Amino acid sequence: MVVSDLRDKVRAAGDEWAEAAILYRTNNQSQALEDALRRKGIPYRIYKGNSFYDHKEIRDMMAYIRLVINPRDDEAFKRIVNYPARGIGDTTVQRIAALAAERGVSMWEAVDALVAEPVTDPVQRTIARKVADFVAMIRGLSLGEIEFSDLFRVIWKEIRVAVFCGATLAAANFAKLMLVDKMIFGNPITITDPNMTRFLMNLDEAVDLVMFAFQHANPGDLFIQKSDASTIGDLAKAVQQLFGDTGTNIIGTRHGEKLFETLMTREERLRSEDMGGYYRVAADNRDLNYDKFVVKGEVHTMADDSYTSHNTNRLDVEGTVKKILTTEYVQNALKEMEAEKKA
Repeated sequence: MVVSDLRDKVRAAGDEWAEAAILYRTNNQSQALEDALRRKGIPYRIYKGNSFYDHKEIRDMMAYIRLVINPRDDEAFKRIVNYPARGIGDTTVQRIAALAAERGVSMWEAVDALVAEPVTDPVQRTIARKVADFVAMIRGLSLGEIEFSDLFRVIWKEIRVAVFCGATLAAANFAKLMLVDKMIFGNPITITDPNMTRFLMNLDEAVDLVMFAFQHANPGDLFIQKSDASTIGDLAKAVQQLFGDTGTNIIGTRHGEKLFETLMTREERLRSEDMGGYYRVAADNRDLNYDKFVVKGEVHTMADDSYTSHNTNRLDVEGTVKKILTTEYVQNALKEMEAEKKA
């Protein structure tokens, strides 16, 4: 609506695009506007902020997709060959670029020449193997071998983009911190308030949320997964059940600490759509003509409650154990502990 009106007014007045401006309050509104401007072929520039498409995570995702579609895209190759870190340094990337320039081929094609070079140094041999593994991984994502929807899923897992609501169990500051103290130092788990609750979401569920949003979103929509939650006390017990009980140290709530997480406010819940395992909250596109809502009597009350980790499905200790066992980090940690016992 905003972009269509702007286009019509600029055309009617015969103005230049540079003479028009769109003002918005928050950065998260930019994507819907940018999408509409791009669809209508209207040039634009973001002032005093970042374009949605300029965010590092989006650029990284697009670089993966560009390289899958066109392996000769050297800029995409350079951006992601060592992201996430694979032990492929700038010197190696420069060597690949030099080989490509010498032979008049793309950096992708130059990798074959790098791998074929006779190398006696074990470090250089390892680096060449890592580059070859990267190329093999990209080849495995070829759209001839994989569905487009699955391509997003694999890439998202590869770069671990964190855009999810709630606590993703793979996050470094969640279950990991409890486990580090447990496994390395054998100290008691320190928690502030055992009754505090947090949403629990494993990485697969987080990726599912993003994929569902890709498939069903309209510009400006917010998607929220119906997630399980656990008290911090039960989470600590679950970790101890898996890794051994070294005790719990309760230190009390810290200043500013939230007792629960809120994924959807009451006002958002009022205009949300229940889509099974997810809620879709449509963008609030009401205008600022308050008379329309007050004088004419179109007054809406808020929903009964926000959607929080206090009122979602609450897991007990056994349920929390099953949940955290779905994470690759915990599975690997348990395997390492088992291997140490046998050694």
